[in-house]
Amino acid sequence: AVIGQEIGGVDDPTLHYIVFAKPLLTRLQQILTQTAGFALLVMNKGGRVPMLDVPLALAAEQLALGSEELDALPVPEPARHQYHHAIQAVAAMRQAIDLVAICMRCGRDDPTRAALTHRLRVATDHLRAASQLPGFGMVDLKQACCACHATPPHTVNL
Repeated sequence: AVIGQEIGGVDDPTLHYIVFAKPLLTRLQQILTQTAGFALLVMNKGGRVPMLDVPLALAAEQLALGSEELDALPVPEPARHQYHHAIQAVAAMRQAIDLVAICMRCGRDDPTRAALTHRLRVATDHLRAASQLPGFGMVDLKQACCACHATPPHTVNL
């Protein structure tokens, strides 16, 4: 075992990607949460929500900035799959923001509402997948050896 081994040089492409992608993904998650909140307000009000014009425009602007930053990131091979999900999340979020604006002018029975809900779900799924940065995969502890030791012994009734 090597103790204190250096992860890599400062110019390590995967490390560079992780350092810059993590805060960007956090911002994208915040924009998605805001957009979902806007959608909920529009769905509950059943139409025009004038107080949302400016916040919705700001969310679209922040998403555009985040998209530009994402496009500017050099993507190493180990991060390609994760990057694909991030790009797809941004596209779905852009569509969701556009659909919120449309839903502000449509009736309760308009099919655009279903499309908005679907786009929000797609964006959430892609952003969740994108949040799994290279080298930071989640471990299912239910499958760990210590999980077997944590189960109570079976009792036998005689």
